[in-house]
Amino acid sequence: MNGDAKTSNQTEPEYYRLFIAIRIPEQIQNELAAIQVGLQARLPAASVTWTKPEQLHVTLKFLGNVPIGQIEALKDQVGNALKNCFPFELRAQQVGAFPDTRSPRVLWTGLHDAQGTLAEIHQRIELAVSQFTPKEAHEKFHAHVTLGRVKHLKAQDRKMLFELLSKMSRQFFGEWRVQEIELMRSQLSSHGALHSCVSKFYLSAVSAAGL
Repeated sequence: MNGDAKTSNQTEPEYYRLFIAIRIPEQIQNELAAIQVGLQARLPAASVTWTKPEQLHVTLKFLGNVPIGQIEALKDQVGNALKNCFPFELRAQQVGAFPDTRSPRVLWTGLHDAQGTLAEIHQRIELAVSQFTPKEAHEKFHAHVTLGRVKHLKAQDRKMLFELLSKMSRQFFGEWRVQEIELMRSQLSSHGALHSCVSKFYLSAVSAAGL
């Protein structure tokens, strides 16, 4: 038994690959999955790596590898940063691309909230996790859900995709009330990334018992 325990401990990872995110409700996941299917039908096979519908989410901060021994301190910092934040309404609307629709590398759905609460929460999280992740060049936060990552497209396919995205520039997919933020673990495997929740942070006036 002691030998088995030692072997088990040796296989335990020293780091967790972490990110902070907002989950997308199933109904909106289904709407976005339908958009993925429609685009897949028009684009060459294997030209885009598509996000699995159940993994569609809003990434607020990708942390990368965080030592397991630091995760509790990380949770405390994020929890403190969010303790005075209230639930808010978030809209999923528009399909676009980074860096732009003529030279697409990432296909996305935009997220919008009238009060700017999401941008404030993002800024709070950035400050809270600064000691747990390498500093990065500052980029303007653009809330989005990644639908897929373009691997290669011929000129005629890029032109067709540009026309398709232009027609979806105002398409509306749904609205929901965000009541929690999640610390997520991403485990890489031969079948793609596997996501699991490490911790939930309930926004003010929302308790675990009330959900």
